[in-house]
Amino acid sequence: MKTFRDPLFVSNGHVEYGEYELAGAEERIYYEVRGSGNRNVLLIMGMWATCRHFEQLATQLAANGCRVLSYDSRGIGRSGSTHGSLEHMDTPSDTSSDRIRLLSDRGGRHAMTERQTTPSLAADAAQLAGHVFGGGGEKVHVFGISLGGMVAQKLAANAATLGFRIASLHLAATTRCPVRIFAPLLPRFLGTLPLSIFQLLVAFFFRNATNKVKLCDKILAQNFAKSFLKSVHPDDPDHRTFEEIYSEKWLADFNGFWTLFDRHAMANQLSAAASHCLTFLEIRSIIDSHIPVTVLVAGKDQVIDTQSQESLAKSLNSRVVRSREGHVMADEHDYSLLLNSLLENISAGDNDFI
Repeated sequence: MKTFRDPLFVSNGHVEYGEYELAGAEERIYYEVRGSGNRNVLLIMGMWATCRHFEQLATQLAANGCRVLSYDSRGIGRSGSTHGSLEHMDTPSDTSSDRIRLLSDRGGRHAMTERQTTPSLAADAAQLAGHVFGGGGEKVHVFGISLGGMVAQKLAANAATLGFRIASLHLAATTRCPVRIFAPLLPRFLGTLPLSIFQLLVAFFFRNATNKVKLCDKILAQNFAKSFLKSVHPDDPDHRTFEEIYSEKWLADFNGFWTLFDRHAMANQLSAAASHCLTFLEIRSIIDSHIPVTVLVAGKDQVIDTQSQESLAKSLNSRVVRSREGHVMADEHDYSLLLNSLLENISAGDNDFI
């Protein structure tokens, strides 16, 4: 079993692919299910990323007796609106026109019918889990990273209202409130701003990303530790670095891994993150549920500051594990920590669940 995040990983075993149309919305969710074990696990991905980033983790969890559900959040990857399919969306070329599309795309086939919030995304997750795992009150272990961790918080805090039975909660590289100044009033206000404001923020953030190569460079530098990226893959016959392999893999199927050419979808997820705030009542709800909670604090995180992650763990009275480097747990130490702490949390949930 690989003990590091491997860009050369090839998923093995049976994978169930499906699409689920959300009740009351013209939205469909693309999902994948691995494993046939009796422990249900829901994986929630971070901002602008597809569930393909979960292939290795999901496969390894399935090998440990789990039935694992991963999916593309609404508007991301293959979870477009019912008005069109990602399969027919043109892929931008590697020229400066990429930037033009990044700044001007109106959403196209991914146009969404409602504004996203972390509570609405949590409701999507609960509905999808009910469809896949059955509506008979099956317990589910939940893992969320980054924005996915914020969605997981809302899912756990409002599980009873959503008709969702949660067995354990594992949060990685995330926060209870990205905008802590004047919380929760300022996050609520940010959620009322027009999406055009967030589209401008997206354009500013990627202002120097004039093609897909530079987009890859920016994403890698933002999320991975430099020491990991510059190290040579131990199993690569061509002795390439992890940075070279990830770049080649993503560039070969950019839209399969990222939604970075749809500014409406990007702005919607950015708005959901900016307006997120786990209230004291919701914190109390999670604590009172008595489920095992683990928070993985990402050291040297350039996306969500470590202090904010530590604050989340303290507020939830959770078990804390700490990775050494980067928003993404990638090297042998950090990835092993992620996988093992998640398996331990799942086992604790099985033992504690009533």
